[in-house]
Amino acid sequence: MSVLKKSCKLPGVLGASLFFSLATALSLPAEAASTYYKFYAGGTGYAGPYSGAGTVYDATKSLATLCPGACTGSDIFGASLDFGTVTATATAGLPGGTGQRVWDDYAPNFGGLGVDTLGVGDASEDQISGTEVLKLTFDDQVRLTGLATLFVAAHQGFGTGFGTPALVSASKDTIKLKISVDGGSWMDFLFKNANNNLLGLVGKEFSFMQADGSPTYYVGAVAVSAVPLPAALPLMASGLALLGFFGLRRKNTAA
Repeated sequence: MSVLKKSCKLPGVLGASLFFSLATALSLPAEAASTYYKFYAGGTGYAGPYSGAGTVYDATKSLATLCPGACTGSDIFGASLDFGTVTATATAGLPGGTGQRVWDDYAPNFGGLGVDTLGVGDASEDQISGTEVLKLTFDDQVRLTGLATLFVAAHQGFGTGFGTPALVSASKDTIKLKISVDGGSWMDFLFKNANNNLLGLVGKEFSFMQADGSPTYYVGAVAVSAVPLPAALPLMASGLALLGFFGLRRKNTAA
């Protein structure tokens, strides 16, 4: 009788211990490494706002520039630009707006993705401004952790009150941009946090717009990571199977 009781209690003890271990492990998902998409031409040499250690620019300055096809050194326009696992499109931000194109500004260096307002390649309208919307669509759900927004004299000005990189730099800790995730409401984020990988936005579609009283800008590069499954999910499946085995064995033993 004592042997039977001991064998019946073992699954319960094992199950409680396993449940506690799995619950603890499930609360600690594995960290995914960042993947960078670099849309600007140029490498080292940018010393404007958001260029220091830990910025998206610092992480991408040595990477190859992505192009929708062959990189020719010239700017590229399109209603939709395909970069492999991410596609860029441009629209008007308000109903009734005119059709717009994505403008990937490769020349001069340190530009990136903007919006061609007039559809005629007017260089004074190549950044994201007003109600213009640049949208990046990924094949799978990702976590957007940061983006590079580069401000150099070759691309000035950057909107009312921000005619030069120096004026942008003077307000670099307070200026904002707007981001929408998967068609949701617009949210304001500090340029400082976006450039320093301090975003944590999960989705497949990320739209960018100018914030009131803040500069116009390019999306020069983005940093994303995969949205990981909890690290213990395979272990949990094995654990549940093991508990099921012991439960059946206990039932048979009792019978």
